[in-house]
Amino acid sequence: MTDEATEIISAEQGPGTEDKVKAADIEVVRGNPADAEIAALVAALSALASKAEAESLTTHNRWGQPVDKLRYSAHSWQLVTLLQRTKLAR
Repeated sequence: MTDEATEIISAEQGPGTEDKVKAADIEVVRGNPADAEIAALVAALSALASKAEAESLTTHNRWGQPVDKLRYSAHSWQLVTLLQRTKLAR
């Protein structure tokens, strides 16, 4: 394969359509892979891409995250005013 995008007629579209797909997304640098190996690689990459896309569409529930332990509690204003009062009393 070369760096330039080559155009391949998609077999899924059927013989009557002229839709073309650019096929330079994967480049074989070394070795001579079989067609089955390339097909397995493309299938794995497309499965990972669809999984990542599905995860990006879901909403994340941030309740109970460990970072919440690093924040002040809802009643921390009482502690702050108590500390300020003790410093003013000195």
